[in-house]
Amino acid sequence: MKQYFSSLRERDELDAVLPEILSGIGLEVFSRPSRGTQQRGVDIAAVGPDPTDGVRKVFLFSVKSGDLTRHEWNNAGAQSLRPSLDEIIDAYIPSRLSPEYASLPIVICPTFGGDTREDIRDVLKGYIDQNTNDRISFQEWNGDRLTTHLLTGLFREELLPEQARTAFRKAVAMVDEPDIAYHHFARMIHDLMPDADADGTAKLSFLRQSAIATWILFVWAREAENLRGAMRAAELAVLSGWHVARNDLEGKAKTPTQMRSALEQLIHLDAAVRSAFIEGPVAEYAKIPDGLATAVPSASSVDVNLALFDLVGRLGLQILYLAFQYRKAPEDEQEYLQERATKIKNLLVAAVTNNDVLLCPVRDDQSIDLTIAMLALQSLNDTASITAWVSGLIERTTFAFMSSAHYPRPTQDYRELVRQSDKDKAKSTNANTLIPTLTLWAIRSDADDALKDLMTFSSKHYTHSTAQLWVPGPDSEENLYINSSQHGYALTMKGDDSDLMKRVVSREVRENQHFATLSAQAFGIWYVIVLACWHHRLPVPPQLWFPDHGENDAAESAVHSN
Repeated sequence: MKQYFSSLRERDELDAVLPEILSGIGLEVFSRPSRGTQQRGVDIAAVGPDPTDGVRKVFLFSVKSGDLTRHEWNNAGAQSLRPSLDEIIDAYIPSRLSPEYASLPIVICPTFGGDTREDIRDVLKGYIDQNTNDRISFQEWNGDRLTTHLLTGLFREELLPEQARTAFRKAVAMVDEPDIAYHHFARMIHDLMPDADADGTAKLSFLRQSAIATWILFVWAREAENLRGAMRAAELAVLSGWHVARNDLEGKAKTPTQMRSALEQLIHLDAAVRSAFIEGPVAEYAKIPDGLATAVPSASSVDVNLALFDLVGRLGLQILYLAFQYRKAPEDEQEYLQERATKIKNLLVAAVTNNDVLLCPVRDDQSIDLTIAMLALQSLNDTASITAWVSGLIERTTFAFMSSAHYPRPTQDYRELVRQSDKDKAKSTNANTLIPTLTLWAIRSDADDALKDLMTFSSKHYTHSTAQLWVPGPDSEENLYINSSQHGYALTMKGDDSDLMKRVVSREVRENQHFATLSAQAFGIWYVIVLACWHHRLPVPPQLWFPDHGENDAAESAVHSN
């Protein structure tokens, strides 16, 4: 556990985990890290009983990563620890600390994931002795103390039973085998998930435990250079957390407020894990012709296809996360979010342009990846890229079916995908979501010539296949986030009549009342619905991407490109 803390970076990692640990030992966090503001040396501030003596105190944390070295103490410029501690004493305490805490003792906590190096220990002790007085004291929060507070707080035995603890250990041990790691992580989540009638404290503990467990899995997966299991685990943590907390989020009371904060941290963590994946080899290979395809460690064209469609779905998810954040961010953060979204959008466009395999889906449910990626492009007003992509998809997909190449089929069975046969062509394509998905995106992006070609193909070669989309039903709210049972409706239609298809879907968008009652939509957190569809392989409901006269488009124009 200590090795985990020492591996955390300062920004968006150690300072993101620490508030959950503090809450787990009974402290109330009243200030968290933020961008664009002068923090006067304080990364995190909390108030509550001191674990060492039970006295109510204010705790001010200045967070650094790794070991505390002589360089980190006073030679790393603005990021050095000593200037931060000086600012806390000279500026934060006199002018920033709320009057309601004026009478409380103050504990300044130099915090780092590793140890204090021997060559700086005397210097740190001298500084602490010199600045300690009747009101101000110091506590060194190193990797050992962080580990102790985690194991006696959120991970104590009565909150993390042995069965869940064992599953978690197995998940961490198997990070280089993503499917196995995810299986054990999901087992842990299942064992920890409180009942629907549990009190708010139990639900809040679950959210915080999920966050810490996900962070630990992420750090170990990053060390193993295999983030796929950690990405799926982070998605599951968000969705399970939302399912548990969704009925207890309203109001200004302490517990609902803390639940909303914990869910927000889980959503940020999910994006952080995915960002680490995107900013690695993906950014390097996306701009090279067939670079991503050749980077897949397999000679099988099906493996390459599955990996690249998975990638464009993840790129789309990341853009939509930034779109979601943009809408509620203060003005001084919007430019930063816009730049990040545009950068990832450029990677997505480069990936599609440079890898022809992204014009040839082999699985029908890759319509989910396409919808998420195209919705992301639409959120940045890049209709031209959608038009070009849809046109290429229609040309290659129709040709693949007519030539009996690797055409898309409604199965996730790998052996069936690899095995192609003319004999079962009609049987293996008796239903599809890809044709209506391509049809509606062709309509949205004004790809008229491609749309005409698709309708001609459908009327001549695809009348045996039922075109369908998925829409929420009255049972979706209870099942969408954790996929506990089949739910919702199949919206079926003729695949060779684009005008009729448009009318059917537009009417459904107008008249379906169940989408609006989904808790994530009701709270304005539509991103969670997209994430649930991605994770559980459900078609994204058209309410999110095929609006009726633009009124229901959740993500469109949320972020604007330059």
